[in-house]
Amino acid sequence: MPKDYLAVFRSRQHAIRAESLLQHAGIGAHVIQTPPETGLPCDLAVIYPADRTGQAMQIFRAQGMAQGISGVFYYDAQGGIHGV
Repeated sequence: MPKDYLAVFRSRQHAIRAESLLQHAGIGAHVIQTPPETGLPCDLAVIYPADRTGQAMQIFRAQGMAQGISGVFYYDAQGGIHGV
């Protein structure tokens, strides 16, 4: 079962705004450097708990940010990263 999910955004501005929106909603989110394993060019991503993914995506859609997401990934128990 995944522990954390990672949303990679198309811009640094989107990633920083996403972190703020999730934190405001009480979701423990943090901006991190995008892991190279994603193969995506943006250098910032937002990591948040897997059990809050539905709520996070709902917030992104409501705020018009879903189209700014380049990819969504999760970490497995061994720390590997996988696309959703």
